[in-house]
Amino acid sequence: MVFQVKWVMAHTDDLYYIEKTQSGDAASFAFLVNRYKDMVYSIAIKILRDADEANDIAGIVL
Repeated sequence: MVFQVKWVMAHTDDLYYIEKTQSGDAASFAFLVNRYKDMVYSIAIKILRDADEANDIAGIVL
């Protein structure tokens, strides 16, 4: 149950920052990039098994 509450709170926060980003708020975009950059890189490295390629893909995604 605690996990669900944390996920809902994070999801709500994300929606707030996404809406702000869509309105042109660069700080909100930076917040989202900072929140997800490690996760994106981690997924890319697991799939590609190459650090340079994973870094390139993470940069493109974000």
